[in-house]
Amino acid sequence: DQSQLVRAVAEDPYGFIWVGTESEGVFVLDTEGQEVAQLNEENGKLVSNFVTEILVDQNENVWIGQFRGGLHKFSMRRDPTGKPISFASNHFGRKELGNVDIEDIFQDQTKGIWLASLGGLIRKKDNSDEFQFYSVRWGNEVTQSTDGQIWLATSMGLYLYDAAGDTLRRYSSEVHPQINLDKQMFLTIWADQKGFV
Repeated sequence: DQSQLVRAVAEDPYGFIWVGTESEGVFVLDTEGQEVAQLNEENGKLVSNFVTEILVDQNENVWIGQFRGGLHKFSMRRDPTGKPISFASNHFGRKELGNVDIEDIFQDQTKGIWLASLGGLIRKKDNSDEFQFYSVRWGNEVTQSTDGQIWLATSMGLYLYDAAGDTLRRYSSEVHPQINLDKQMFLTIWADQKGFV
């Protein structure tokens, strides 16, 4: 067996572990670590075997982001023990997303889905399969502060989503002049328990 580079791990509400790899797609493991299913290009479940992110949302859907493959949303039928027995998938590719290189998937406090992609920030519109794009280069990760603001870490600095204007703006050093944030590379971002980013 060849070792796999694991890029993403998520646990669903039934205790199954979803493991995303760079070359073999996704392995779904039971609570004992036994493989229940594999999702990949070869069995037609994924467009790309290079998985970058996995998110289990509050509605028990599993979102899988891929490099060069876009986004898959899986909903499952399960047996009485919770084991997935069939996977229904929606694929969102170049037509829906433009740039299909997904780096991060995030669910906000209102259950909205946000994506960081190499082309910027993408917001899934509520109750539809449509997406809104906010163009900026090299989006890496999305988070939300407790005040509800959406933040995007990019290779060209920090960005803040302005809900009132439905725009994305750079978080400038003018806000905190003692720290030079302009054009810094941010590979990750997170909010602490107090909501500070």
